[in-house]
Amino acid sequence: MGSEQILKELKAHRDRLQKAIEILEPRPDGKHKLLNGRRRRRKLSAAAKQRISEAMKLRWEKLKKAGKTRL
Repeated sequence: MGSEQILKELKAHRDRLQKAIEILEPRPDGKHKLLNGRRRRRKLSAAAKQRISEAMKLRWEKLKKAGKTRL
């Protein structure tokens, strides 16, 4: 194995390690990019959940009405 090949493999290994370090280190805001190997989930407020719920109920109601008129 030539010195060029060894150097190439070492640089690739260094790049993989650097990516792992970036994921594990906290960002300036103190939060980590990943949580237990998974992306963090966004949290919805109760009001946002209620708005989504109402919008989906209206959507399904319209779809049911449209389905009845087609028959």
